[in-house]
Amino acid sequence: MDEATKDYFYTIFFRLEMYKRSGEEFQIFFSDLMCLKDSSFMKVSPFGGDGGNDGCVPNKGHYYQIYAPKPTTQVSQSHKTVLQKSVADFNKLNEHWNGQTGLPNISEYYFVYNDRFQGIPPDIITTLASLKSIYKLNNSECIHSGIIENHFDNFTEKQ
Repeated sequence: MDEATKDYFYTIFFRLEMYKRSGEEFQIFFSDLMCLKDSSFMKVSPFGGDGGNDGCVPNKGHYYQIYAPKPTTQVSQSHKTVLQKSVADFNKLNEHWNGQTGLPNISEYYFVYNDRFQGIPPDIITTLASLKSIYKLNNSECIHSGIIENHFDNFTEKQ
């Protein structure tokens, strides 16, 4: 099979995985991908009590919060929840992990959103930029399905 055909099938397979996963199942899937991308990434159990930390690169102060609504969730409801959850979860993360654990303070905050390639609400960009400014973070952004797919595209066949 030629490379273009293989790439096409990998893309279709990956998109299918993204479409079918929500909630804890998506968190596990995303965490597995992040472990392939960065060996310093630490998975956090998706079963509650995580203090707003769904995964992190602790020695760098990089923290991830993951939201993957069910496919049946209306887009308008999902977008409203994204905005609320991105701030509420950062506040929880800040309270439980920033300066409380002996690890570096939060320097980067990533809100991972499985939008199933439908697009993110524009307000999430300004919301996360506000968090970056207020808390003097190096970075604060939304990682959506398209960005995750770009990371996947950069993996080798063995990964």
